[in-house]
Amino acid sequence: MIGTFVRGSTTFTCVCCGKLTRKTGVQDYGSELCPYCYELIGWENALNDGNITQEQYDNYEKELKAQYKR
Repeated sequence: MIGTFVRGSTTFTCVCCGKLTRKTGVQDYGSELCPYCYELIGWENALNDGNITQEQYDNYEKELKAQYKR
């Protein structure tokens, strides 16, 4: 889910996609990922751990791209 920007937070560049972003409450403290990459990598980890199927991952990635307009 897309969060709102955290008041007073500074912008930073996502280490994964290079997009300029800021903390939204979606990411863990200290994360250097934008909310999109943070969520996608979480699902990628679930796929790699065998907790979801490739089809589930592909569906979630498609939904996430639409949500974040990527």
